[in-house]
Amino acid sequence: MVCFFWTLHACLSYKSLNRAQRNLGVFLCVSMLLFLYHAVYFSDGEIPAFNLFAVAYSWATLTVYPLYYLYVESITDSRRPGRAEMLLLFVPGLLAAAGGV
Repeated sequence: MVCFFWTLHACLSYKSLNRAQRNLGVFLCVSMLLFLYHAVYFSDGEIPAFNLFAVAYSWATLTVYPLYYLYVESITDSRRPGRAEMLLLFVPGLLAAAGGV
């Protein structure tokens, strides 16, 4: 629930947020999806589209850590990673999602 409300706040006030707050909003959005996939996985009932949830779970698991890294980099102002470097962080998640389909 906490991730949901912070995601909602970040979406509603996206233009007035700084870079660190935007990164945190995206991180919390993916975290919220990850918690949702946990709920689906551990539910007792049969899920008709379970394979789709497994692909989304793999993507979210491998994406949430690079998003947290980008958030920490944005609050420390150490340096701003380039677009190519940022995209390389998300390759494992994209490969896992593509391989699961």
